[in-house]
Amino acid sequence: TTQRRGVGALGNGRGCAKYELAKQLNTAPSTLRKYFRREMGISFGQYVFNEVLAEVDKELRTTNRSIREISEAYGFSDPSYFSRAYKRYFHFPPSVARKNTDKGEQKPKI
Repeated sequence: TTQRRGVGALGNGRGCAKYELAKQLNTAPSTLRKYFRREMGISFGQYVFNEVLAEVDKELRTTNRSIREISEAYGFSDPSYFSRAYKRYFHFPPSVARKNTDKGEQKPKI
């Protein structure tokens, strides 16, 4: 899926995180997937992806690193894909988060 491009910051990638967690819980990945979706209402991969975007948002608001640098640090090899994913999740582009932070304003209401 296209989400895999944006989870490089997780070390070995989304799939490996799921397998590692299943191993730690002494269960099969398919069982983990089933229970995770039932309890959380989203897939494990989507949960991880959302967490990555939340970390990216925090970094946009608290550092002076460029949007490109931050997106690359979190494994997004395509800046356009990063911007689309960010906007789909937060309902505004990363440049707005950066501008609001630069002005000392609060996060836009979602």
